[in-house]
Amino acid sequence: MNVLALVMRTGLAEKSLQEGSWNDDGSRDVFQTCRAVRALCDHAGNGADHLSFRKGDVLQLLETVNEDWIRCCHGGRKGLVPVGYTSLLV
Repeated sequence: MNVLALVMRTGLAEKSLQEGSWNDDGSRDVFQTCRAVRALCDHAGNGADHLSFRKGDVLQLLETVNEDWIRCCHGGRKGLVPVGYTSLLV
């Protein structure tokens, strides 16, 4: 099992772009969470539902499709991305 699949299974997937909540004393209870991956290499999407990207691009993670594919958005475009071409940003 790869690291991304493990993180997604442990519940991080439920916390996408979560806004922090504030306690009565003004302290912050939960910090903002943004799920993202960095592209490890260039990728030209083969189909209309695949996302093309360049090495170093930061892609916003939308969902895990299966252990091999994730759905991401980048620059207003959405599509499938091979997990092996990315590294999880924490």
